[in-house]
Amino acid sequence: MGKAVRLSVSLMLAVLMMAFICFLDTTQVSGADNGAAVIKKGTVTEQEIVKNLQSKSVRYLEKMGYTKAQIKTIKNCDLKSLTGKVTYWVSYQDFRSVKVKARNSGKKYWVTKVKTVAKWKWINQPICAFMDIYGVTTSDKFVKDSAKGTITYHQMGDRRLEKKTVTAKISTNNTGRGVYTKFPVGLGYKPNAGFKWKCTNGILTTNWVADGKINVVGLASNYGHSVLELSPSVSFSAGASISFHPYISTKYGDEAFVRARK
Repeated sequence: MGKAVRLSVSLMLAVLMMAFICFLDTTQVSGADNGAAVIKKGTVTEQEIVKNLQSKSVRYLEKMGYTKAQIKTIKNCDLKSLTGKVTYWVSYQDFRSVKVKARNSGKKYWVTKVKTVAKWKWINQPICAFMDIYGVTTSDKFVKDSAKGTITYHQMGDRRLEKKTVTAKISTNNTGRGVYTKFPVGLGYKPNAGFKWKCTNGILTTNWVADGKINVVGLASNYGHSVLELSPSVSFSAGASISFHPYISTKYGDEAFVRARK
């Protein structure tokens, strides 16, 4: 790869550093106990990220830390060449309250269980293939009981080519109030050839439990797309809010959201 090409690629990666735009829509889905639920679906596109940067003044971009060369690349970037687009959403199943026995006293008490199924899908492949992150949480005092997930890759991100499925490494935060997975967007990198495998979609299934009888709970998921070669982290706030850090390298839209009702 020539020097000019390498410079162009690195400048293009820098363009995707510090902005995000999120589009939301709603989808009707069926759950085991909820009937029809309205899901707010989140979508992040790299084209809108750059479009937002182009709307800023040169002085503003300089304050954000961009060099003159990077600002020139931002202003002259052809938006039509940016096709990266990821969509993410969360649904639920098996929302119920049951009585269980206390281990010490043998007395029965109520607990509520809910199962979430959170998914993401790259509709168009992104330019940046670093470490991304996906998180799920609730608006109540549910904690993780168990969780599992998979990440699907295809050769060069083309679903018509060979597929590779990887078991997701799942972690928790805020004493189990939030569940997340971090994963590389690209696998099998070779100089002058790029990544052999690119992430196309994934799924994270979580069983949650909380003390008491709960009839309504908000569920949320969010996707953080890294544009620098750093490992992102996540925090979960009250009200089913999810944020990723450092914000300079990991951009995300609003939470995808659904309200679970019995």
